[in-house]
Amino acid sequence: MNAQDETRLRFPPFAIEIVIASLPVSLMFTPTRSTLRGCLPRSARLLNRQHARLRNLSTRSPEDSLNVITQNYSNPASFATEYFGRVFKYSLVGLFTLGVTLGTAFEAAHFYVENVALAAETDPDARKWEWDLQGDRWSPRGSGGTEPMLGFRCRHAVRGAWMAQNWGTGSGERVIGGPNESSTPNMDDSATQSAQDFLKIAISTAMTNRANGSNISGDALRILITRHATLLESLGYKDSLLEARSELERMWKAFPPSGIEASQIAQRLGDLNRRLGDFDDAVVWWTRAIQLAEGKEPTTRIPLVVPTSAPSSPLAQRSLVSTLVSVSAFYATTGQLKKAQETETLSLNLIRSIKQPESFSSSPGEALHALYILHRSAILSIHLAEVEHGLHSSPETSIKWLTNAAESSERVAFALSEAAHRDSRREVPLSIIARSPPIASYSRSTSMQQPASSLLRDSRRSAAEAWHLIGLLTEGHQSGNPSKAVEYYERALGWIGIDAEKLDEDASPQTDEEWTPLLKNYIRVKSASAKSI
Repeated sequence: MNAQDETRLRFPPFAIEIVIASLPVSLMFTPTRSTLRGCLPRSARLLNRQHARLRNLSTRSPEDSLNVITQNYSNPASFATEYFGRVFKYSLVGLFTLGVTLGTAFEAAHFYVENVALAAETDPDARKWEWDLQGDRWSPRGSGGTEPMLGFRCRHAVRGAWMAQNWGTGSGERVIGGPNESSTPNMDDSATQSAQDFLKIAISTAMTNRANGSNISGDALRILITRHATLLESLGYKDSLLEARSELERMWKAFPPSGIEASQIAQRLGDLNRRLGDFDDAVVWWTRAIQLAEGKEPTTRIPLVVPTSAPSSPLAQRSLVSTLVSVSAFYATTGQLKKAQETETLSLNLIRSIKQPESFSSSPGEALHALYILHRSAILSIHLAEVEHGLHSSPETSIKWLTNAAESSERVAFALSEAAHRDSRREVPLSIIARSPPIASYSRSTSMQQPASSLLRDSRRSAAEAWHLIGLLTEGHQSGNPSKAVEYYERALGWIGIDAEKLDEDASPQTDEEWTPLLKNYIRVKSASAKSI
């Protein structure tokens, strides 16, 4: 330490005296260096530390000082680099984890659809009554899942179409489609649009793969084209109907179907031609459908004839009866009332020749088949009642056919409704049964769930329509007794889910537009009945 440092550390005499005077008596006679340092004022201690740092700096070499300055500038840069490096690394890990999770969820959904939703029918009862071949199939005959020869991309597109149609697209938005048969724009469900887009991709990919030598069966292509045509038909506007008909006609020539499948496709082509106004072609296709359902070779040289006996195959019986309903509706709506009357009478006689079970408590497959045939007879009875009214028959004749139709439709609805099975029919209002799902034996079935749900829905609608028409005929025939018409209207309202006892005259319950006349008729006749009392 040089003389200058000693001068800086030297205290004035009076300061030392003050420090000594402040020491305890026990330490005053044996002072030590550490004791004195602890007793110094805080300012003095800080001053000593500052001088100690200056001494350290004075003893360092120029290279050490340069290192200190370099460290002061390099530490912030290295810290920032390390920080952002960690952020980047964790971001990559997070993105990778998210991608793996989404990919796993995506493939898990496709795995579920392939192995569960599209699983092959294993119920022997459903297979016996050929419900695995009924309706809208996604899989080749007798198998489940998608066709393996379609390839990875095509199979994913098929499953994507199934997901869009059955699970939706996540949004309830509706998109504007083309004009329908009445030249008004349609509001199409986005899920239906997405499903038909997926199927269009699947068909295009399958056709390309087949052209490149892939061994894709004609059955698999027919299923894809039929499914796509069904979705196009459901859109309802003219362009989609034309496209659906064109696809089915090309498929008929390129991959000709056979047996009952050919009968079902012929019936669909007949319905499409009727909706497009090509009535002659419609009759030709319906004639083919009837002949194919009978097991005959189709020919267009003979006129449409209603068979006198039903085929033995359950699927053929259902296909034949559905075609006869289409023919009946065509004749009735085009003014050919005599032909309609003859077709409906012969069709009902044919249905009576089909053996029915003694009760609907038999096997689910047999019961559903019997209910399907019974409901088609109810629709034919409604057609016949309307035709009889158009031919100026007595009101009692039409009311008789409508009553048969209403009772048959209700029998179908009661047999399929879970609410009617869970509770007594007399204790449950019709409005509750009208919103009830199918019974568990059908809702859990792979191949019968969709036909049972559709049949339950259609039976409720036909019951409501029949009771509504009975009420209208009763009004005109028994104008002095409005209470009877009120009773019929109330029953019709119950089948569309409206409880008439809770309905106020000023209330406007939410209902489909087609049932607005029924609601207005009920309110009008109810008011007139109250005034007459």
